[in-house]
Amino acid sequence: MINIKQYILDLYKIHSSDLKQVRSKQREFIKFVGEHQFDDLESEILYLLGKDIKPQISVEIGSLSCWSTSWLLNALRENGQPFGHIYSYDIKDSTVNWASGRYLRELAGVDDFAHDNPPIRTLTIGDSQQTVNYDLFNNKQVDLLFVDAIHSTEFHQWAIDWLVEPLLTSNKQIPVIFHDVFVNTTIGTGDSQVILNWLEDNEIEYFTPSSAFETQFNELNEHRKELSIGLNGNIHPRSEKNSMLLFFVGGK
Repeated sequence: MINIKQYILDLYKIHSSDLKQVRSKQREFIKFVGEHQFDDLESEILYLLGKDIKPQISVEIGSLSCWSTSWLLNALRENGQPFGHIYSYDIKDSTVNWASGRYLRELAGVDDFAHDNPPIRTLTIGDSQQTVNYDLFNNKQVDLLFVDAIHSTEFHQWAIDWLVEPLLTSNKQIPVIFHDVFVNTTIGTGDSQVILNWLEDNEIEYFTPSSAFETQFNELNEHRKELSIGLNGNIHPRSEKNSMLLFFVGGK
């Protein structure tokens, strides 16, 4: 069974140089982003996962202004061909201005006609429960799952039943991220209890960089400091919550 905390610490060390460079890019990009709710540590961890596992198929349920999307796109671009593909689902396209839209289009290769390469990200607009490609999950094609959409017990139950459960029998280890689970709390928000209960029932370990877990949060930040990461301050103005939940399924 993977020790997720140690795995994340190792990824920081392995990819520290690349992470510093992408942080510089993202510090400029955030000036043009609309509403964004994904903090520094969780953004970095998503990027590091993309660098390490090199997912060919990533599914993002809820992209909002594409702040989290851009971190994963950077990782896929840096990995080189075959880049992989991000299937994003949201109720609307929230890339609010030309500058942010252009940056995302460049990362996704939307305008990459010269190289005759297909885009590495597609956005499907609508209710994700109706529009998601369930075959990707039933056929065990998903390599990374990110969920940050409706925060309700019913929605999280749907995500567990229809997206996570089918991946349990995959022959590869798949990282799954749910956002806004540990928002200033170590017991999880009310709507996230269905996720935490499912993890307990299935004896699946999880990790969070949440500041609510003070010892773990400080250890991660000390490790970053030793690697000279983030010394010039946070990129995200609310970077202290880091409420994401990360666990792995499959690979048994």
